[in-house]
Amino acid sequence: FAGRFNDYQNGAQYRCGIASALPANNETSGTVFYTGTGASANTGKYYDMSASADISEMSAADSVKVSIDVTNTGKREGKEVVQLYIGDEECSIDRPTKELRNFEKISLLPGETKTVTFTITADDLKFFSEQQHQWIVEPGIFKAYIGSNVTDIRSEVVFKVK
Repeated sequence: FAGRFNDYQNGAQYRCGIASALPANNETSGTVFYTGTGASANTGKYYDMSASADISEMSAADSVKVSIDVTNTGKREGKEVVQLYIGDEECSIDRPTKELRNFEKISLLPGETKTVTFTITADDLKFFSEQQHQWIVEPGIFKAYIGSNVTDIRSEVVFKVK
């Protein structure tokens, strides 16, 4: 689903599209709300700016676990939606730079830190091949992006599929 929704009464524009909820030209003029903003009234913070992966190379039968620490630096209990996006760096077809693959909503007390871990399997890396008429994973370099939304990526992890 791709489209643009205008709220003329409030002057806001809502956009979503194939390229991870961003318009094709990535324009950001005016008031824009992207899907999955991860917005919170509190000041949740990604404390550990470098996510880690348990392995750097996987086969179609393996999985990669990616983790990041999130700390609530605010004075009140808060919630944060931590989002995982995947990018295929060497795909044979045009694909979005970042595709939302998973997310986790967490609650944090003031000063509390939680580790969020995502498991990436071959299913998270697949795309439909029109030539082969099936879902496939191509070998190559992939990136896992973690952030509060597609425009606010806090860390990246690179891994290889053989």
